[in-house]
Amino acid sequence: MRGVLDHDDGIPDRIGEPFGEDVDVVIFGADGGGALYAIAVGGISTVYRLRECGYEQGIYSGSADFGVTVVAEDLDDFLDALLAAVATFAANGSITDL
Repeated sequence: MRGVLDHDDGIPDRIGEPFGEDVDVVIFGADGGGALYAIAVGGISTVYRLRECGYEQGIYSGSADFGVTVVAEDLDDFLDALLAAVATFAANGSITDL
């Protein structure tokens, strides 16, 4: 997993397709099953899940249906959803998808 410390050049990764404009992101986590979580840098801090994305020259790409998914409007919303998923698992063993 690439993260903040892997960028010797100081240039963040980007998300290309399916978005019209490239979005600068930093990978901050993984789910252990192959999906990465990235947060947009500069401006709105949207959180994305990257699952089975292509990666070439610093750009992740996928499709609107699979690959790149917006999972939260910002980090606070993501952490709230993560906390709810952990509470659900603790209560009844159900695994929810973020």
